[in-house]
Amino acid sequence: WGGLLRRVLLTPPRFPPSRLWLSRNGIAALSPSSRVGPGLEELDLSWNRLRELPPAFLSRARGLRHLQLQHNRLRELPAAFFANATALQSLRLEGNPLPAVPPSAFQAGLRLLAVPCRCDVVGSVLAPCACSQPGCSGPRCSCLTAHHDSFNVTDFHARECHGTAGLVAGVAAGVAASVAVLAVVAVVWYRRRKAAAGVGGAGPGKRESAAARGQPRYISRAGEAGAAEAAPDYENVFVSPCTAPAAARGSGAGAAGSGHGPAPPGCAVPPCP
Repeated sequence: WGGLLRRVLLTPPRFPPSRLWLSRNGIAALSPSSRVGPGLEELDLSWNRLRELPPAFLSRARGLRHLQLQHNRLRELPAAFFANATALQSLRLEGNPLPAVPPSAFQAGLRLLAVPCRCDVVGSVLAPCACSQPGCSGPRCSCLTAHHDSFNVTDFHARECHGTAGLVAGVAAGVAASVAVLAVVAVVWYRRRKAAAGVGGAGPGKRESAAARGQPRYISRAGEAGAAEAAPDYENVFVSPCTAPAAARGSGAGAAGSGHGPAPPGCAVPPCP
């Protein structure tokens, strides 16, 4: 089919055709030298298996007004592919896995453009098709789904593509908020843990808990500044109704031996642990 199409397009017949319909012929490729002649006004290559077109395919298509390439397998068209098709009025590209429409497709006389209903390709034609509403002099741009439902490209993009972006943004915001909450909880937990450790730990000159030794007391202050050379000073203080007066502490042999003052009458001194 590539060779036959090349002969049809390049061989100047006695009466050049102005229309060429090659739809549904299973055409998979064209010859790299294939060109559309300047006298051809309408070309239909729809419903074939074309994956690409020669870069210079329309280099001489000055008179081409209608081009139908829908439902092929075209994945890319060069940026200047339509540059010489200055008379182009209608272009159909739906049903192709194209990511975008080349800017050169928007000739001054373009009135109809059909593309696939996908956010990437629709987004590439939004600016040139901004005047696609009824009563506007610009091209009428539409997109078609796999079920052949037709939509205005501006309406489709606003309804389908913006909603997807909003959903993604919402999910991202939710994840960020969750991470922030977890960070706050971790900071609060760490501060409480640190405060609890500070209260429970016994430093120099700090009072130990009663559960640690069975009685309240003060531990050594030998580690304080200036006390390195002095002898450790240990002092046990009982907090009970039988505690000896402060003046009596350290007096007598019992005080010197045990470190406790004498017990008041009627009080039994508990044994040292």
